[in-house]
Amino acid sequence: MLLNAEKLELNADYEPPKGTPSYRSEMGELFLPLEGMVDVTAEKARLTKEIQKAETEITKVKEKLNNPAFAQKVPVAVLQEHQRRLADWETKHAHLTASLQALG
Repeated sequence: MLLNAEKLELNADYEPPKGTPSYRSEMGELFLPLEGMVDVTAEKARLTKEIQKAETEITKVKEKLNNPAFAQKVPVAVLQEHQRRLADWETKHAHLTASLQALG
């Protein structure tokens, strides 16, 4: 069985409900309906909290990187690490925001 799925339906005209996770593969687009399996309100609250955390971390890292005293005093490796962390947090923020928007 595929992912312990109870059934697999093939339907070229299927229109999934808003917020249904999907994955594009060589076989086509796969959907995982979550109706009745996920508390949408709780998931929205969790995502909102994670987005706020990501925004806080982005602000902290940007403040350090924009501080000339920090940028000039730290070794290049530390500066690069902070730049990498900023990129990671921005990517995470984008994914979380897209997930929240997909839930409606």
